[in-house]
Amino acid sequence: MMRELKFAGHEGRAVVLGGRSWVMADLAPRQFRKVIPAILALECVRAPADFDEVRIERLLDALYYALTRNYPDLAREEFLDLPIKLPELFAALPALCLAAGLEPVAGDQPGEAHGAADPSTASSIH
Repeated sequence: MMRELKFAGHEGRAVVLGGRSWVMADLAPRQFRKVIPAILALECVRAPADFDEVRIERLLDALYYALTRNYPDLAREEFLDLPIKLPELFAALPALCLAAGLEPVAGDQPGEAHGAADPSTASSIH
């Protein structure tokens, strides 16, 4: 069982990872300098089957850094020991993109028709 983590209290989007609900807040520069390159490297991910070891590692890195905005004492080893399932990783992509300031193209979700970080998605940075 994971220890109780300090919650910074930033508003955000709920994501489920390892069977636990997390609040993914909008990112600060400390997080997005790590998260944005990872998201952009995932542009060809359109379905869970598109993940390979390198893409999974990039996504795990991005999710870990994004979660540290609200959970600053979350240790990387604790995160990597969570029983995260592939569908949870894939389902977290839209919240991760939105937290980073990337908005999906109307009618699409990141990770679907345009991929996780399609250039058309990246161009809609707010």
